[in-house]
Amino acid sequence: MSELILFEKEKLQGIDNFPIWYSIMMDNLRAKKLTKYITYNVNDMLKKPTSNRNLSPEDSDFSENLEAEDAMACTIILINVCDQINIYIKDCKTAHERMKKIEKLYKNDNSALYG
Repeated sequence: MSELILFEKEKLQGIDNFPIWYSIMMDNLRAKKLTKYITYNVNDMLKKPTSNRNLSPEDSDFSENLEAEDAMACTIILINVCDQINIYIKDCKTAHERMKKIEKLYKNDNSALYG
């Protein structure tokens, strides 16, 4: 797990280091094959069983794997932001929700900088 933790100066501190942090974070998540949990909400990926149907062992394993991988993506995000930012994202239930919250707080529209 230590290979997933950025040095303190590389952790998300705010708007000033968001662009480089985001790039590093997405590369880390891509290396772990977890970017789908940023793009999609795991709750939307999980099949909701009908009330009269029990989950098969395969369905249960699939759901558990999705939840475990989302938890890993959540952890990677949480341990790579400073404590002041953790306050704002700690209650988000999925990696998708955490990253959307961070983007809402710190992502700027920099299109004017590029022409």
